[in-house]
Amino acid sequence: MSEPQTPPPGTPNTPEAAEAPAPTLAFRPAGPNDAVLIGRLVHEAFERADETKLVGKLRTSDDFALELVATDGANILGHVQFTHARLADSEEALSIVILAPLSVRPDMQRKGIGSALVEAALERLRHDRIDMVVVLGDPAYYTRFGFSAALGEKFDTPWPGPEFMALELRDGAAASLKSGDAPVKLTFTEALVAAG
Repeated sequence: MSEPQTPPPGTPNTPEAAEAPAPTLAFRPAGPNDAVLIGRLVHEAFERADETKLVGKLRTSDDFALELVATDGANILGHVQFTHARLADSEEALSIVILAPLSVRPDMQRKGIGSALVEAALERLRHDRIDMVVVLGDPAYYTRFGFSAALGEKFDTPWPGPEFMALELRDGAAASLKSGDAPVKLTFTEALVAAG
């Protein structure tokens, strides 16, 4: 769902490929005129239509939170989307979002664009006073941003296991979750659960 994009099989893992210079990036919220280009980018990155449809559904969801693109000025090179998650049967008033999906144009992968896009998005979410972000993805990739499977275990979700991680954006936000008790149920928009 939110896996980092990797080169297709057969792509040489050479120092030249790993050290290719990254373009100068700008980050901005996606606009209405970006939908077709984002759809094409997501389809190319995941090589299937499911994620493209998911992006469209999440964009029009009541739980939509943020959609950010990375550009080189003329082209959209990366895309990330966030939707709100809800604490079920809880008196806690935490603002939580889930990162899904993250896409980078295949010919621009392995240049740090995905990482820079995630960092820019997390900074914007902090500014928007989001308390926590959760993600389902590769721990080796997402732990570099501070995501933690141990914090993810505080939640009851459709995706148990070490691939479900959480990140505290507001200091002390996780402290309001009852530690030692049963995990707190976290619910998501139906389109995201169906895609899981």
